Amino acid sequence: MSLADRAISYSQDLGFAVFPTHGTNPDGTCTCGLKDCPNTGKHPATQNGLKDATKDENRIANLFASSRPYNLAVCTGAISNIFVLDVDGMEGEASLAALIQQNTPLPKTLTSLTGRGRHIIFRHPGIKIKSSASKLANKLDIRGDGGYVILPPSLHRSGVYYQWDESSGWDIADAPQWLIDLVKADNEKPAPAALLSYDPIFTEKWSSEDIESALTYIDPDSSYDDWIAIGMALHSGHYPQAMWNNWSAKGSKYKGQKDIDFHWRSFRSNPSGITMGTLIALALTQGWKPPYHADTALHDIGKEAAANLFSNRTLTSKASDGTQLTIDFDNLPGLIGQTVQWILSNAQKPQPELALLNTITALGAVFGRRYRSPLDTRTNIYTVGLAGTAAGKNHSKKSIKSLMVEAQLTEHLGAESIVSGSGMLTSLTKSPSHIMHLDEFGMVLEAIMDKRGASHMKVASKIITELYSNSSEKFYGGQYADAKKDQIVIASPNLCIFGISTLEKYTGSLNREAIASGELNRFIVYKATHDNPVRRRGVTIQPPPDWLIGAWKGLKSGQIQNGLIEPTPILCPWPDLQDRIDDMGDFEDLQIGKNRFSAGALWGRYRENVIKVAMIFAITRNQIAPAITSADLDIAEALVRQSVDFMLNMVNEHLADSQHEKDCNDVILSIKRKGGKISKTELCRTTQRMDTKQRDAAILSLINQDKIMVDADNNQSGAGRRSVYYSLMAH
Repeated sequence: MSLADRAISYSQDLGFAVFPTHGTNPDGTCTCGLKDCPNTGKHPATQNGLKDATKDENRIANLFASSRPYNLAVCTGAISNIFVLDVDGMEGEASLAALIQQNTPLPKTLTSLTGRGRHIIFRHPGIKIKSSASKLANKLDIRGDGGYVILPPSLHRSGVYYQWDESSGWDIADAPQWLIDLVKADNEKPAPAALLSYDPIFTEKWSSEDIESALTYIDPDSSYDDWIAIGMALHSGHYPQAMWNNWSAKGSKYKGQKDIDFHWRSFRSNPSGITMGTLIALALTQGWKPPYHADTALHDIGKEAAANLFSNRTLTSKASDGTQLTIDFDNLPGLIGQTVQWILSNAQKPQPELALLNTITALGAVFGRRYRSPLDTRTNIYTVGLAGTAAGKNHSKKSIKSLMVEAQLTEHLGAESIVSGSGMLTSLTKSPSHIMHLDEFGMVLEAIMDKRGASHMKVASKIITELYSNSSEKFYGGQYADAKKDQIVIASPNLCIFGISTLEKYTGSLNREAIASGELNRFIVYKATHDNPVRRRGVTIQPPPDWLIGAWKGLKSGQIQNGLIEPTPILCPWPDLQDRIDDMGDFEDLQIGKNRFSAGALWGRYRENVIKVAMIFAITRNQIAPAITSADLDIAEALVRQSVDFMLNMVNEHLADSQHEKDCNDVILSIKRKGGKISKTELCRTTQRMDTKQRDAAILSLINQDKIMVDADNNQSGAGRRSVYYSLMAH
């Protein structure tokens, strides 16, 4: 039976609207003639693509009259009264098995075996079904209205022929209700970044130079859908056709000006609603950084304010090999940098360090369970930002929460307080990857560290410590819950924490036991450079701009959020950087050994935290095939090294095992802050939390240890008293 006869049979017997696609030549190339065709044997061979799909016998005969080895496709959706569940390989089968485990088995229905998996064909439910890729679950695609699939006996580019699975029967069944519900839910979700519609008032503000700059960040060899979306976006924004042509010509898929002309004419009708915001979102996810415009939603603070916003906003640190590393908050890469800039542009008291920590922690939650490094490191990350009272600590938290709500990422927003350990685990079972924003984190730690404190808070401390190290395996938490309840089991839990506190409250809640037990080395802790920055005048809180919401929506996972399902993470490698990773591990071991009698344990998670941060930067840049670069490691190592250095200093100056030791440390710190010498009057004022007895005991102890000395000047006041000073002893 010829391919034309087979196509006619499908149309007459099954009601399929069919059309030919390009096939595979004997040498493995595509019949379209394009060298290195990225869609060999799968893209339409007709002038009008899907629009030429037909059930008419004569038209089918004409479409398949070519002597070329074409393939055969069916247009899915209402036109053929079907939709298709495309199961891609073993990963797709695993995702499908997980869905069936939660629901009911699939009925027997017409199924074809493809080059990698299978196409399960169901009767169309009578509602619009959108085609989607991996949105239902990992490697589970839907082909609905406006989509198509290849049918037997077509030849896959792998050399395998499509064939019918005879064990599934020849009838087309109705899909189970749970699958229809999931598809309906998927229809109700907003489209990813490549298909979003944006506010035209905002998008009209981009100049041609801006758009040409943005296009340099978008791969012209991207998917066909993205390629078309770029054309539609430019058309909707009234930009010249030549802009799309010039960009397309840089890719291997380019078929010439005639192809561009044909598609451009078809864009006069744009039912998808795609606008320039789609193009902007795609560019942002690839690292494009928009220029400052005083009239845009992002930069409504004005050019002068924007130029001065990040003055002196750099942090300098060292890599493990001694190389100096600098974090420039004005030039953080890609979407992370754009998010930080938006947070700061709305801040009355900008805190760049806290904005960055919160941004990467939130992204760690969004990416959780979906990626792994070659060392099986995951993106669960614990961070703490320290600043003074009323110093703008809460602003980044409010901004990130607002952004995640608008981007419909609320499944990744966790509780904002710790009620109990079992409560934390129950929350993770329902939403296994989320961020907890914890206000006054010092008070939380104080409750956890208090030996006389509530037992449930101590359990919470143990869970936080253990979850950090169990993000790549099943976590068994029944021992923390009610003994009468079932054991809590969570597959690959991904808890992220962003806490804020004052330095005094944070250090006051810790003791040296926290170093040895691991509470400290799991956290990346930053003290704001400006403890209480000057309030900026004329700043009003603005909602996140549409393009930023769209970019974060594009990060949304297609996975079902269920703590019982074991995910299959994507590898995030570090090409050509294995030596640096190994050297970082050697450096960590060296530091632990050198400081084993003091604070060596603070180095215990150095490399792991660097990898976590670097992964987040890499995945933000490319979700499909992320790879850690040297630049990612540079910024990650600068962050983590700065944090460890700060904590080492904090331990030396603030941590103590007893109240008396705390008192002594506070006296020393007060003297240091005064340049090594302080009057008794000033010392009493700066250590007023102590009573006279505590202060005198600390001073006497420090004198006896030869750490400070006492001086009295010879100028007596009218009352006959000498001025007393305390100075640090030189060692």
